[in-house]
Amino acid sequence: MNYESLESAIDLALLELEKKAKVNAGVLPDNSLSMASLGVQDNLFHQVAESPENTAVSMGSGSFSIMCLSSTLIEYAWDKQSSKAAVAWLKRLLETRVASAKLVLSFWGVEPSKPISIDDKISLLPIGDLEDSYHKNEVMRHRNPGSSYRMQPPSMWMPPTAVLVQDVVIDPLILTPSEKNCANRTAATRRHMEMKSKFDEVLEIIGATTPCTVIDGGAWLQYDDPEFYELRSGISQSGRSLISMYQKSFGELEDAKLAETWRGFNNLTGKYRDKWWRAVQRVNRAMAWDCPGDSSLELAIALETLLMPDTGEHAYKVALRTALAVGIGQSDCEEIRAKIACLYGVRSKTVHTGSSDKMVKVSGFGQVDVKKLVEECFVIAAKLLRRLAKEGKELDWKRLELSGFRLCEA
Repeated sequence: MNYESLESAIDLALLELEKKAKVNAGVLPDNSLSMASLGVQDNLFHQVAESPENTAVSMGSGSFSIMCLSSTLIEYAWDKQSSKAAVAWLKRLLETRVASAKLVLSFWGVEPSKPISIDDKISLLPIGDLEDSYHKNEVMRHRNPGSSYRMQPPSMWMPPTAVLVQDVVIDPLILTPSEKNCANRTAATRRHMEMKSKFDEVLEIIGATTPCTVIDGGAWLQYDDPEFYELRSGISQSGRSLISMYQKSFGELEDAKLAETWRGFNNLTGKYRDKWWRAVQRVNRAMAWDCPGDSSLELAIALETLLMPDTGEHAYKVALRTALAVGIGQSDCEEIRAKIACLYGVRSKTVHTGSSDKMVKVSGFGQVDVKKLVEECFVIAAKLLRRLAKEGKELDWKRLELSGFRLCEA
């Protein structure tokens, strides 16, 4: 890399910027920095063409050409008022072999008051606790939603409230053409994608077991070295397809229970793990609906997935088994059973008529607003998911029904 040539190109760009700022009361017009970077980009392009040994910067699952650093170099030089500082920054970057970083996923749904260790690798943080970076500033920037903000999803007008974080090591940081396509590189990309997949699983579990609506706010790689905060990879969306217009929460995030449920899920095996996971996804889909009848359909499917390995009358068995799993004492079991049975009535009415009543009768507890009933059933479903993950296996429901044994008494 010919650093003297690059420094000269940056000096020329700085002169242009100074002229524009001078005729504009010291303020740079829009797009000035990007326009000024074109000469630097051209310089980097020719240097890479002549000497391709260091061509790309790794970002875990992908990479970008060092030619893309032209705008970053100009902004750095303008901020420091020094082309030498910008060139020194690039030189240090290109000479760094290994870099520590964090994989970060921002989201809406919960507002943790303190950092939570979900396991020995993944942490949940209030977004304010995350170190400053270009990416964080982007997702936190002020949004002006206008008067119609209540008709828009939170991502249109509110910054995310929390982040999932996992430490990663990028080795090598700077890639040669051969390293971009080598087997080790492919393996590193696969590991990175597996970590992002784990984040998606954590989000689904937070949504189903809190319970609350969880909406992905974008993921990025953030280097630990403050000097490398300027590396501006894109902010990617997760693989979750769930997007809701409605931000809802019917419980409080409990760090110990979240960690316990995550461990329980990872200890599940075989078909029961798949069933538990499908139930989690169904509860999240139920949260995405605003209509109680639609939510009742998804909730009923989630409960059947967890509790019906056999055939039979679903409403009766699901209500009874839910009560046995999460009820505390006789009166609590009776209330849970009555509410789940009533949920099935809402489900049936929605299936057969296309809508549900505004008020429904819960046996032994009188008339209840259907929206309130569904909200309470979300909380019951969250408790059920947590309890069954803790058990770590599919239960013998017939034995439990005959014995009247409640899991809370175990």
